[in-house]
Amino acid sequence: MCEPAGDSRWVRSGELDGKPVAWMNVANPGRATDAHASLETVLGYVGAVVIEGACVRVPVARDAVGVDGVVADPEVRAGIAEVLATIARHVNDKL
Repeated sequence: MCEPAGDSRWVRSGELDGKPVAWMNVANPGRATDAHASLETVLGYVGAVVIEGACVRVPVARDAVGVDGVVADPEVRAGIAEVLATIARHVNDKL
């Protein structure tokens, strides 16, 4: 789910109650730390189930993004793949 930071409709709706959520920070280390703490607080308020192993930092340097928008760096791609695998395992375990 991608919503503008100021858009609180999903907070009021109850749509996230009991649903699995995760975040991935692609910014340089040290960036957005306070934002993550705030996000986790809000996710707790709405009853979302945070997939802890999928809430990670996978830094992506600007020069790692090609003109086509693709990240070709194998380490970054492996980090993203692991996050997606963690989410998939979580969801499969709940089925």
